[in-house]
Order: sequence, then structure tokens, then C-alpha cells
Amino acid sequence: MPSIKVQILGFIASVATIVVLCLIVMAGEGCTPVADDADALARITLPQSVPDSLVYLSLLVSGPQMDDIERRVELGSQSEPLTIELKVPAGQDRLFLCQAFGSDDVLFYQGQIASDVIAGEQLDLTIEMAARATVRGTIYQAGFDDYPGNPLSSFHFEGDDDHPQIQTDGSGAYSLSLELGERELLVEHEQSTALVLLSLEQAGQVLDLDVYLVDRSREGPALYALMPDGAAEGDYVVLHGAGFMPLGAPAPQAVFGDAAEIFVSAQSYDDTTITVQIPIGLGAGPGWIQVYQSMYAAQSSRSNYINLTIE
Repeated sequence: MPSIKVQILGFIASVATIVVLCLIVMAGEGCTPVADDADALARITLPQSVPDSLVYLSLLVSGPQMDDIERRVELGSQSEPLTIELKVPAGQDRLFLCQAFGSDDVLFYQGQIASDVIAGEQLDLTIEMAARATVRGTIYQAGFDDYPGNPLSSFHFEGDDDHPQIQTDGSGAYSLSLELGERELLVEHEQSTALVLLSLEQAGQVLDLDVYLVDRSREGPALYALMPDGAAEGDYVVLHGAGFMPLGAPAPQAVFGDAAEIFVSAQSYDDTTITVQIPIGLGAGPGWIQVYQSMYAAQSSRSNYINLTIE
């Protein structure tokens, strides 16, 4: 019987953390050639020591004319390397997807590789596991006359290499995994859009981010997101959007409100971002925020509402 040996060589502690796995498909010692549809034996060997932040490893093998095979390996303070075995049918286009998770099923690392598994032949493969962060929240159709707008109950965005696929769960909620670095989250739905620039710096990072889609044809400031979505009085928050600073315009203002409105001048700003301090006196609990730009006509001088929780 041919075998697949999956060996984790180590977890490298660096800014761009990479986990390298070696997969070897080979004929067993003294074995004779077998049919192409024979099972291969996958041996997964984990090192003696893994980062404390990791709880389990998931290996998913999929491909044409085979059922998906998934194996979960619990990680911990084992005193010696751990080996686990599973059978994989030989065949073409076998995809090996490996993920490492922390507590609460937070994804820390992910890598994959596709290859043919041919009975009786040896094959060396390498999977590079890139550090990942999770971005999650709710996608809204922005509200201008109603607060804060309506969650999109049905939404699907295919995306591409730079703008990953987003799928909501029927209530507007979404969750996606991204490699670390500067990332651009572009969401489009019918005639509405939102664009948010993200900075993801740590494996296992979880960023809660509600996204508000605004009609492209609307004149005036558009508010797409707020980071962080919860803060205390006196804290600074960053607003992401568009149309904050048309040519010749004065500095934009943020409008905080619940029972009453408070206008606050921006600390720093450009056409797509505003940094502003949450004013004293709002009180703890849910509220909202808008952007006000007096350069526009009165009916379009305010952006849509978005949620803001004062802690």
C-alpha cells in the first residue's frame, strides 16, 4: 500500500509565521505496484512542541471521485511527536488543506496544496501555512432616514485574490479569513458599495467589523465602517468611508447621537478616513454616528447612520 507522510517540521516565530509540512507519497517497503484507485495511507506527524495558542490541527483531503476526508488532531503538551494515520484514495487533483486553530475555533494558520496521488510512486510536497486573521460582523444596507439600516438577509460576493469571497448566513452576518498585512475589503451589492482598508498584524487576530453599503449614485459623505465598533468616552475611533473632503471643503465633523446630537470636529481626516474622539456625556450603551460635511447641499450633507456602542 502506498503511503502519505505528513510531517510538521516546526512553527517559526516571526512576523510572517509559516508552518511547513512535508507530504511524501511513496510505495511501502517491499510493496508491489497497485491499482490507481488503491488507498494511500496518510501518516501525520506533529512535533513534540507547538505554540501554546494552538488547540487543534485540521487536515482536509478532497478531490474528484472521492469523499472528503477530514481529521482533527488535538494539540497539547505531548512528551513526544504524535502520529495519526488515515486512508486517502489514489487519484488525480487531491487537495490537501491544513488549518491550525486556537480556542473558540479561531483560525491561526492555513495552507493547502493540490497534487495527483499515484499508487506506487514517491512524491514530495510542501505546504506553507500562512498566518491568518479573521474579520467578522454584519453587512447592512445603509440607512439615511432609518437607523442604522437593514442587515442584508441574502448576500454573496465572489471576490478575487485581493477581495475574498464573502457569504452571509441569512441574517447579514459574515466571517472571512485573511492573510496578514494591509488588506482591502471591497463589498459590492447591486448599486451599493463599501471599501475598507484593514491592517492585520497577528496570527489569530479577530476583527469585529460591521460594513455599511451605500448607493454609489448618492451625493454626500458615505460612511462604510467604524473601528473599533465599541469604545469608551474619550477614546478615539476611525471612520472609513468616502466623500468626506470634496475639493475646497472645510473640515468634516462627526455627529454622535442617541437621545441628543453632539457635533465633534475631526482630529485628523482625508477623503476616506476620519479620526475623532468620542465626546464626554454620551453615556454608556448603544448609539449611532454620522459624518457631516457642510460643503454639500443640506439634504445630502450627512452620511448614513452606523452603530456605535459606548462602553
